[in-house]
Amino acid sequence: MPVDVSSYGAISGKNIVAIAGGGSYSIALDDAGKVYTWGSSEYGELGNGTSGTEMNYETGDDETAHSTVPVDISSKGAISGKTIVTIAAGYYNGMAIDNAGKVYTWGSNGSGQLGNGESGYDEYGDALISNIPVDVSSYGAISGKTIVAGAMSNGHTLALDDAGKIYTWGSNNSGQLGNNSTTASSVPVDISSYGAISGKTIVAVAPLGQSSSMAMDSEGTVYTWGAGHIGQLGNNSTTNSTVPILASGLSLDAGAAAPADPSSLTATANGETQIDLAWTGDSPKFRVLMKSDTSSTSATDGTIIYEGTDKSYSKTGLTADQAYFFAVYGMNEAGDAFSDNAQKAVASTKIDADGDAEGGWLAGETGEFDAQSDAGIKIEFTTGNSGDVVLNIVKNESDPGEGAGIDPAGVEQLKPRYWTVTATGTADGTYTITLDFTGVITSCDGLTFLKRSDASDTWKDVTTLGGSVNTAACPVVVISGLTGFSEFTVGGPADEALPVELSSFSGASTNAGIVLNWKTASEKDNAGFVISRNGSEVASYQNAAALKGAGTTSSETSYNFVDSDVTLGETYTYKLVSVDFSGERHEYSQTVSVAITEVVESETETKATEYALEQNYPNPFNPSTMIRFSLKQAGTATLKVFDMLGREMFSKQITGSAGWNSYQFNASGLNSGVYFYQIKASGYSETKKMMLLK
Repeated sequence: MPVDVSSYGAISGKNIVAIAGGGSYSIALDDAGKVYTWGSSEYGELGNGTSGTEMNYETGDDETAHSTVPVDISSKGAISGKTIVTIAAGYYNGMAIDNAGKVYTWGSNGSGQLGNGESGYDEYGDALISNIPVDVSSYGAISGKTIVAGAMSNGHTLALDDAGKIYTWGSNNSGQLGNNSTTASSVPVDISSYGAISGKTIVAVAPLGQSSSMAMDSEGTVYTWGAGHIGQLGNNSTTNSTVPILASGLSLDAGAAAPADPSSLTATANGETQIDLAWTGDSPKFRVLMKSDTSSTSATDGTIIYEGTDKSYSKTGLTADQAYFFAVYGMNEAGDAFSDNAQKAVASTKIDADGDAEGGWLAGETGEFDAQSDAGIKIEFTTGNSGDVVLNIVKNESDPGEGAGIDPAGVEQLKPRYWTVTATGTADGTYTITLDFTGVITSCDGLTFLKRSDASDTWKDVTTLGGSVNTAACPVVVISGLTGFSEFTVGGPADEALPVELSSFSGASTNAGIVLNWKTASEKDNAGFVISRNGSEVASYQNAAALKGAGTTSSETSYNFVDSDVTLGETYTYKLVSVDFSGERHEYSQTVSVAITEVVESETETKATEYALEQNYPNPFNPSTMIRFSLKQAGTATLKVFDMLGREMFSKQITGSAGWNSYQFNASGLNSGVYFYQIKASGYSETKKMMLLK
């Protein structure tokens, strides 16, 4: 009785989508395009590098190479690294077809049934073999063809291409190759112009026993050829035929309708490794195919990921940051007839990650891909592309560089934000692109919106490339009428220098919260800084001493600020604004994004009523560092700094509140070395070590 083998060997835990059986072995295919075999391998039919027989010295018997559990042969021979979509088995042979339409065979080759130009027997009378898969796609008539289906018998092989043409090779003693001959061929021959199949579009092929063959065309008419001595050709005769003939009475009834076309298909990413599919239609069953390059062109073009009566399926185990094409066909109960047309969809597992996004369109499809919240961009095709296309989008928060130059002479400076859009497939449709320059520009007056093919090309005004610009929602800009993909940015006249020159801005996650560090190369009339987090102001020089400016100075000045009101696992983005003595604000385009990776100690619950001194940050430092301490109650604390000899180098009376307090210590007047800092308050005293590196 039947036994469940799905938990044995290499197929344990795999989702098997196709099987085939040979004389004494079996083949299986999973939904990842990997191939498994088990059983006898006397003629290399397992394709795993084993073959032949050897003596069992315990029993004295010859034993055939074999495997009693499924083995994974996906890394063997020519199929290594390939995605297999179709398999077939002969008596002592195996066959696989990948998603590019290439054919691989293995096993016995006495009659040339592998199709690799070889055939015959060795000096001991044993058939030549290949115990690993070989690529036969460049041999004979299938060279350059896209093969979508295949079948094998004991001595000959059949293949079908995506144009409905048949190719055969191997043994031909009874005319089973169908090429009006009885001569064997060790390479594929095209038989599409022979006999009754001339001019027909073939949709299925199969061996008819050991020495005969059969095919069915798109109208459901059946053809046979080869040995007919016991009536196996079905033409009311016992005569062989070396060319395809019509099998009497074997055509679909004129009133038999093909499975209905599905009416819709949606594909939605659910995390980085799963895409959820849903479809509608009235067929008894459905077949769902998946490809990673272009959409399926037939019900056999692609990896079969589902067959059945359901109208939804979740494909798991996908690769992150990858686009996938899906197609659903209507299928009959027997699983051997499909709808004329499919519904198709494309989706990507690329999830928003610091400005990256990916969207896809099917050939002829219009519509938008909205990644404004993820990457500040939206792309809408207003006319479809002539082929499938996937767009990979990267938002860059930096100066894009001039490359080969800037064509509009009036553009002297590029803004520090640009998008790189890379197309895979055919991107020849017309599109409208929406770009969000919030935080980089506040007005669109006097600015030019630019496009170039890549980093080595010249920036050009989009209006000279057929585009029209709408700035009504500035700093969000809409550009229409473009074709071709590239890089996008905005430029204009050179900015006047800001009164405070920001030279660096960084942040880090600590157990105290997010520590922000920045330096200014020079300052003019700088009253201080305001910090915004995720678009909202969280601190100002007016209520935080650490944010007070240095006024006017030509020397480098360092600043620190600790944001402790953060949550583990969240990511926060910070921006700086400097405010001069007149109250005018100056915004900087640089941003810092920090993910909280450490638990932040609760200042109000665990230490608000304790005295404590934290390690300074950063440490080592140059020339300033943040010193944090906790007071049991509001009052005055004394901060002192000593050198290695115990000499007092600094002393400061600090008025602090109950709980945590911060002081920015500037060591610009000290030499590099190890120092000790000490806090004293109401009988409490604690000292820690820090290092100054200049």
